[in-house]
Amino acid sequence: MLRLTRREQVVLIGFLVLIMIASGIYMYGRPSMATELPLPKLADSTGQTAASKPIPEVTVDVKGAVHAPGVFTLPGSSRVVEAIQAAGGATEQADLESLNLAQKLLDGSSIVVPLKGQAGGTANGSSSASGSAGGAYSSAQSGKININQATAEQLDGLEGIGSTRAKAIVQYREQNGPFQSVDDLLQVKGIGPKLLEAIRDRITVY
Repeated sequence: MLRLTRREQVVLIGFLVLIMIASGIYMYGRPSMATELPLPKLADSTGQTAASKPIPEVTVDVKGAVHAPGVFTLPGSSRVVEAIQAAGGATEQADLESLNLAQKLLDGSSIVVPLKGQAGGTANGSSSASGSAGGAYSSAQSGKININQATAEQLDGLEGIGSTRAKAIVQYREQNGPFQSVDDLLQVKGIGPKLLEAIRDRITVY
């Protein structure tokens, strides 16, 4: 067995200590693996990352007194005024007073800009949106008011409704969406079965 002198033992121990110090400096200065790996993007329940999630859009049919009527696809937050602008803007003969230009658009809805003096302009709900195609009034043959498109002023013309109930109908429609049937009017505050039967023949939904 090799015997070391005391001097040699001291030198060997010093050498080992230097190796341990150097190893510690190397390990301490080495970058952490955790900082080198990129974090994965969070995905929603459909598996899409937040960055790639598509922005919702709406497609509407703009017609009537506009310069370039047609079907347009707009951002989901768009308003009636933006749909009219997409159609080239309203003509000089357009009656914009009958439309609620600030109303949000609904996908698949129809916006009809009326001429001045022409009754029944529609825009995804004039002062009230429904998303149903067609005007505030149904066909000329029936003459019924479409409660999904009529303005508060038009509803006020129904016997027994008045301005307060007309505004309540508009408010209910904006908060809950279009009526599925005329009987849904019973959900509006101030309208009971008796009043509904009195106006049933003058209203419709579509």
